[in-house]
Amino acid sequence: MKAYKSDRKSPQYSATTYETGTYGVGTDGKVWRICRVGKTPRRPSGYKRWLRHYDTDMDKKAIERTPSAEMVGYDDYIKSKKMSDTELDPEMGIDEPERDSADEPLEGLEALFGAEDDPLYSDSEESDEAVEPEPEPEKPHVPTVMSKLKGSVDMPEEFKFADSMTFYTMLRNIFRGKSILVTGPSGCGKSSLGKILADITNKPYYAFNFGDTMNPAAKILGDTKYDASVGTLFKPSRFVQALSDEKGAFIMMDEVTRDRTGDLANMLMPVLDGQKYLALDESDDATMIQIDPSAFFYATANIGREYLGAAHDLDRAWKDRFTGGIYELEYLPQKKEMELIQTRVPQIDEDNAFRITDFAKRVRDLYKAEELNTSVSTRMCLSCAEYVVDGIDLLTALKQVCLPFYPIVAGDDTERVKIMQTIQSMGD
Repeated sequence: MKAYKSDRKSPQYSATTYETGTYGVGTDGKVWRICRVGKTPRRPSGYKRWLRHYDTDMDKKAIERTPSAEMVGYDDYIKSKKMSDTELDPEMGIDEPERDSADEPLEGLEALFGAEDDPLYSDSEESDEAVEPEPEPEKPHVPTVMSKLKGSVDMPEEFKFADSMTFYTMLRNIFRGKSILVTGPSGCGKSSLGKILADITNKPYYAFNFGDTMNPAAKILGDTKYDASVGTLFKPSRFVQALSDEKGAFIMMDEVTRDRTGDLANMLMPVLDGQKYLALDESDDATMIQIDPSAFFYATANIGREYLGAAHDLDRAWKDRFTGGIYELEYLPQKKEMELIQTRVPQIDEDNAFRITDFAKRVRDLYKAEELNTSVSTRMCLSCAEYVVDGIDLLTALKQVCLPFYPIVAGDDTERVKIMQTIQSMGD
């Protein structure tokens, strides 16, 4: 037996045997019409269903249509109407005719999406019993590297980028061993950012400043030493030790663009690309230092017109080696810079912290307008704050820290005058 709904009101004849648009009279005495509903991938043509039908008047208000003789089920309607007008014996009872549940009208979301998931409906319209559809298995959640990082690591307050996605992307690159390069003006926090990331990832931290050497080969490879007992010997550098650290070192290479010999880039190319080795010399049988697979390289660079030895852009070959991306770091917003100063120099009061960062903002605006050749860094702001807490007034501290960066060149004191005017305005 088929499963039926006991409160069915639509015509008792199957909608599948009639054309779409056919009118019928339901067991409720109302007019119904066959329509196609519930189009799905399994049944693209949809289902034929009896749906209630209304006409509209001139005011577009719904009005009932009167049943007529050409409608399906009209004779049954007349018969049932006559029976309802006659007093029936209660003991006789009336057998409800067997009805096709597939013709039951759909309401709500069923009318939009079909009844494919309803156990009263089956794929075959000729089926004699209800089929319980098999529930579709839920798609398993596959955790990704990014979802794991976001779920387990909070972005620290001192992180230099405002966008949290940058933070988690950097952590992803560390996990994948993809080298990254951070550029930005001097003193904006590139080096401190590297230390923050190293602490979060719990990797051994090695820092190398390539802006303080005229011999990059000695810093990267090592140097010869003389010992009275054994004679001349070669001592590998600390950089070589970092490359072979079995714990997977976090290797920060600071100011990589300061090298003017070209040796630094040439030696680091095979270190940063897929070869993952470092040759200690150029001979055919040179000792090769194999780099630990989990070692990570974090480089910083000052790029701009005010930096000696730094071009306006990086060499393309350098860019290609930093497969984790190149990130441009700007100075912190004034509010964030104030918080940083108050954290690093706790004794500074809020008013002086604001005046120092306000001075820095004014000078940076002049630099962006190309009225100055260099700007005021966060590092300089911290130095001013330290002078102030030691008892030196703010204007004197600003002169002491900033004026040396704006010397009088060939009698031209234009930049120094602008800085002096800005300093004096802080006393207003």
